[in-house]
Amino acid sequence: MLKTRFDKSKAELRHNGTVYALQTFSREETSSDLSNGWAFLKKGMKIEPHCHPEKEIYVFISGRGYMWIEKEKPT
Repeated sequence: MLKTRFDKSKAELRHNGTVYALQTFSREETSSDLSNGWAFLKKGMKIEPHCHPEKEIYVFISGRGYMWIEKEKPT
């Protein structure tokens, strides 16, 4: 299944209302325990600090910002 668009209207507020997110593929669709999804922030939003047990890959499409990775400070 190929998903080429992120439908923001179906995204849900997560992490105490600090990010809009939508799962891209279910574990059944990927036959994997790898988590995946789309997320976006409106201008001025900040995601609350949190962590997930699985590894994550981030791809920024537009805008700008910074993120902390473990205790590593952003540059």
